[in-house]
Amino acid sequence: MGMECKTALKRLQLLAAEMKDPDVILSKLEDHFVSIRNILYERCVFLNSEQHPYEILDQFLIKLRQLACHFGTVKNEIVRVRFVLGCRDSVARIRLFREKACTFIKAIESLHISEATSKQMTSQHL
Repeated sequence: MGMECKTALKRLQLLAAEMKDPDVILSKLEDHFVSIRNILYERCVFLNSEQHPYEILDQFLIKLRQLACHFGTVKNEIVRVRFVLGCRDSVARIRLFREKACTFIKAIESLHISEATSKQMTSQHL
């Protein structure tokens, strides 16, 4: 046990009985050293996520999936919504809003097609 751990253990002020139980000691130290997640902050970061200018859709989608790990059963639904709202392509976004049944797969496919078309048009103009 290092000095930092010993100092933290002293600050925890465990009872004599607790100091005899290694499981209690480890549990208390873990509580002390493991940072507490701020779910409100993490959700704000997720809900404000947008695709960066040089970020491809797949990178944006991976980032959203990582940020949405705390949304539980609605994770896929909320990632789909943020993916569509946060993508750079406003024309494709409006086209998706007009769809009667815009599934997650449909949104991904449509935005990929739009991204590929945009890249192709840009390369032709160079």
